[in-house]
Amino acid sequence: MVTLGWLHDPLVHLTIMLAMALLFAVAALHKLTDQARFALALEGYARVFGLSLPMRLQRALSRLLPVLELLAALGLLYSLQQPLAALPALLLLVIYTLVLALTLRADAALDDCGCNPGKQRQPPSAALVLRNLLLCGLTAMLLWPVAPRTLGWFDLASLLGAGVSCALLYALANQLISNHSLLRRL
Repeated sequence: MVTLGWLHDPLVHLTIMLAMALLFAVAALHKLTDQARFALALEGYARVFGLSLPMRLQRALSRLLPVLELLAALGLLYSLQQPLAALPALLLLVIYTLVLALTLRADAALDDCGCNPGKQRQPPSAALVLRNLLLCGLTAMLLWPVAPRTLGWFDLASLLGAGVSCALLYALANQLISNHSLLRRL
């Protein structure tokens, strides 16, 4: 019988924790450095749901969400000592996933989901929903307690390699999703 004991290994936890914290930090910085674009994305979502988003609320949300993402990144870094610290990140991911899924279900033409850190616009897609569901699953794994184990030099080298691999895989997947969306529009 196969056991899932490796899910409690501190190396697995550290890899997911650091990758997700980096993801949230980059997402927050992306939104903070291009608040006008993010505010437009928020306005687009409001239109999809038939809501009117006053300019003051739009500005407040475009500043609040990146701050929440930075706080979620900090919580993720603390999740090794306190697993529930990963809960805010999981909740944000669930909310983002639901908004993307409901936007797709409404079959609304939205130019930009606001989730691509590059200058390239990326419309909501089923692939983004699936990506976010995978990220939700990974983040949920951080809520489980970690088995006590001393990490050695090989573990730290593995952590570095896994971290770089996670960042590259995420960037590649995001680019493929973005390219697919662009090709569909042609």
